[in-house]
Amino acid sequence: MKVSGIRQGIFLYIIFRPVCNNEIIFWKSGLSYIFMDQRGLDLFWEFCKKEFSDENLKFITACVELDKSPTMSIFDVKAKYIYSEFIKQGAPSEININSAIKKEIHNIFLPILNQKESLLARNGNVFEKAYNHIFKLIEKDSYYRFCKTGLNVV
Repeated sequence: MKVSGIRQGIFLYIIFRPVCNNEIIFWKSGLSYIFMDQRGLDLFWEFCKKEFSDENLKFITACVELDKSPTMSIFDVKAKYIYSEFIKQGAPSEININSAIKKEIHNIFLPILNQKESLLARNGNVFEKAYNHIFKLIEKDSYYRFCKTGLNVV
């Protein structure tokens, strides 16, 4: 019982301890550095939620997880989720991508949705342009504001 209390205390210290200058310097080195550090990612995620722009971060995270899919069937399930959650017209967390990228994804997806053909076999990089677009958008907008204001209030 005493051990769990100590573990809980250590966990709370890690979560709520003040941010040190080295962490801030690391996170300000570039958006990709935020993704390398769980604490930085957690703080950035909270910042994006407050800014009502966390759908972009959810999309990026889902694409990273998609790339880790061990099998074609898991890839297809995750890809269909990304399509229905972020890309499809009226999706719950629809991301803001240009019409050319959206049309390209639709053209790849629509024939596959009702067939047994694997999306991975047809085009494993189906979301690459959308990923790059959203990553740049986060970098220029949310990440920029996070570095200017979000890290000052931590």
